[in-house]
Amino acid sequence: MSKQIWIVLAVIILLIVGFLVYNYTKTTPIPAEPTVTTVMPTSTQEQTGTSAAIPEATIIVNYTDSGFSPKSIIVKLGGTVTFVNNSSKMMWIASAPHPVHTDYPGFDEKVGVGAGESYSFTFNKPGTHKYHNHLNPTDFGTVVVE
Repeated sequence: MSKQIWIVLAVIILLIVGFLVYNYTKTTPIPAEPTVTTVMPTSTQEQTGTSAAIPEATIIVNYTDSGFSPKSIIVKLGGTVTFVNNSSKMMWIASAPHPVHTDYPGFDEKVGVGAGESYSFTFNKPGTHKYHNHLNPTDFGTVVVE
C-alpha cells in the first residue's frame, strides 16, 4: 500500500512541475509598441541677450520588418520627421499614391536606404499626408501636419 502512495505522490509532483514549467515557457513578454521619440532642441542665448530661434522638434518613425511604427503621427507645421530603417529590407519613403507620389511633391526620398540609415523630411504643407515604402508599397503611414 505504501508503494502505491509514493507512486501517486510522484505523479502529482510531476504534474505540478510540468504545469509550472509549461506556464513559465508559454508566458513570453509582449513587446511594447514603439513610442514616438521627440527630440527637443535646447535654446541657446547669445551674449547680446537675444534668444536664438528654436527649431521644431524631430519626430522619429521606425521602419521595421512589420512596417512603420507609429503608423500615424501628428506634427506641427515646419516639424521634421526622421524615418529610421530598423528593418532587414531597403526603405524608400515616398508620398502617396504609389507609384506617382503626387500627394505631397517633394516628399520623396528618391533612393532606397539600408538598415541603420534614415531619411528626414520637414513638413511645410498643412494637411493629412499619406506615405509608403516605395520598395514595399503595402507598408504605409500617415503624417498629419497642423
